[in-house]
Amino acid sequence: MSSSPNLRPPRVSDLDEIVDLINRDNTLTGIPVVVERDELWEEWNSSLTSMERDCRVLSVDGRLRGVAWTLFLPSESTVQRCYVEGAVDPDLRRNGHGRTLMDWGVNHARELLQTLATSDQPRSIRVQHRVDDTSRLGLMREYDFSPVRWFDDLERPLVDVPTPVSITGITIEPWPSDDESVRRVKNIAFADHWGSSPTTPEGWEELVRGFGSRLDLSRVAVDTRTNEVVAFLLAKRYPSDDTTLRRTATVDKLGTLPKFRKRGIGSALIIEALHAFAQEDLTHALIDVDSSSPTGAHRLYESLGFELLFSTVTSEIVLS
Repeated sequence: MSSSPNLRPPRVSDLDEIVDLINRDNTLTGIPVVVERDELWEEWNSSLTSMERDCRVLSVDGRLRGVAWTLFLPSESTVQRCYVEGAVDPDLRRNGHGRTLMDWGVNHARELLQTLATSDQPRSIRVQHRVDDTSRLGLMREYDFSPVRWFDDLERPLVDVPTPVSITGITIEPWPSDDESVRRVKNIAFADHWGSSPTTPEGWEELVRGFGSRLDLSRVAVDTRTNEVVAFLLAKRYPSDDTTLRRTATVDKLGTLPKFRKRGIGSALIIEALHAFAQEDLTHALIDVDSSSPTGAHRLYESLGFELLFSTVTSEIVLS
């Protein structure tokens, strides 16, 4: 007879088993991502998540059958959000384990938003998954999550890369060693982006120097009159996602100050990055885009040869 499911904080000794479970769940749901142990460890010990407080594993008969964790994003100026992430052993779906994990995740997210909120801004619990993941869609409906935003993951083969372009008054330069100015540009550039909140110095350090970051493949655009950064492109590289025929790099963040938009700076940054990726003997570039982006980013990426790989949906519960 099997024992009752047990939820507990993960141990360091669990990490390899958890990574294997997450990757098998990604394969089942069509997410072309292979999580690495160091990557998960970094995420679970960051400014957004505490491994002891915010992560739980589900064990049955002493074996790990599922995992859930939260990422809390406080904000003084936008919606305060807490994301719930998780995975269930693909061999044991439809046994109620997903509900057990979601019960904990939603309740824990609610508690974090109630106790750690730093302002009177609205608060929401969010989840994200592929639009065609019928299992998770059904589970989200049970918890009264409402779909609110759709995102597309796009890819481009690194062939026939456009010729670099020049823009009057702008130079494309390597990532600077002192990048605090880039953080300020990011916060201004993303202020009108749905789901974004200002990045703290600690969060910036995690973003630009954390797992997968490739500052050597990243670029900034500089105003030649003031010598100030006005746009940036942050690149990342995850070799574990490669296959025999695919070696990829990701445009993780791309932002331009509002008054410098509509001048082709974003295109110039992407083209420079594509050439840098190709010189690394990579085969494809990836980028994620908000399908309702106010900057027209989707049209920009398509004009540069990016095509749809898969789509995800973000759903939320708004707290009163």
